[in-house]
Amino acid sequence: MGDGTSVRTIEELREHFDMESIIAYFLDGRLERWLDDHYEKAAAAAIHALQETEDNLPAKLCAILSIELSSNEDIDIAAIVKTIAKKKRLRTMTQDETILAHARQTAFTQDDLQKLLTAGETTIYLCGENFSISASHDNMTYIGILGTPITDIGTASAVDFQRHHIVFQNTQIKSKAASPVKQQKTVKAGSKQSTSSPLLPKLPNHKKVLNYSGTSFLHALSSSPLDTAQARELFRCLTAKLQLVAFDVDASSRPLLDIIHTKHQNFDMDASSRPLLDVIHNKYQDFDVDASSRPLLDVIKSHHNG
Repeated sequence: MGDGTSVRTIEELREHFDMESIIAYFLDGRLERWLDDHYEKAAAAAIHALQETEDNLPAKLCAILSIELSSNEDIDIAAIVKTIAKKKRLRTMTQDETILAHARQTAFTQDDLQKLLTAGETTIYLCGENFSISASHDNMTYIGILGTPITDIGTASAVDFQRHHIVFQNTQIKSKAASPVKQQKTVKAGSKQSTSSPLLPKLPNHKKVLNYSGTSFLHALSSSPLDTAQARELFRCLTAKLQLVAFDVDASSRPLLDIIHTKHQNFDMDASSRPLLDVIHNKYQDFDVDASSRPLLDVIKSHHNG
């Protein structure tokens, strides 16, 4: 049922009743089969006699099941029929229940997409090859499923979609803009970086370097016509600020190592690998276990010491 309960008796069905689920089960035949399997033969026969186009269908279903119909029930039977058709189509492509659960929010065509937008959906699953997306609807998430659909955003840019709080996931973005939305990262607005503020804010101390997120930099770079110059300035800024950082490659593990060495004076962190290292050193006198990382460590230490 709608609350996630699997009902086993007619009493449980009445207790956890919700009209949308009952209508959906009626339309796809499951309600009649369930009643027949649970020895509710009279109810099953009455359900069998009903037509999808019946007037007052919700009231007739409730009467057969001996359930009082709420006067506040506002059921869009046409929408339920559409959802069932979508789910049936999805089942020909996947048995993933997570995908099937979002059948109502799935668009197979541009027309489906427009209807979902008109209905006020804020998360839409795109199952098709091509869709045209505009920035005219705020706070939207578009997710490609069962493939990677092409989302044509026309002349819009990353800034347009950030401003309108629009996210793309698992889609191939097509744009006529000089600086289109990048698909390497989810495009989401709401970044604290203002489009009117400088790309590289002043960073007065090393704490801000350590805590600062590069997301806003990446968004700005992806939408600016001055990518190359700004990238160089970003690199220069970061290089300068990194010299303020007291680099310690073992910083995260040092407290644990200090405790171990205090309690166990003969502790050898390399005990498990030492026999292998001894064999290697015997055969290769010049072997350097840190060869791959030594250039990076040398650069960092030279910056710090300088």
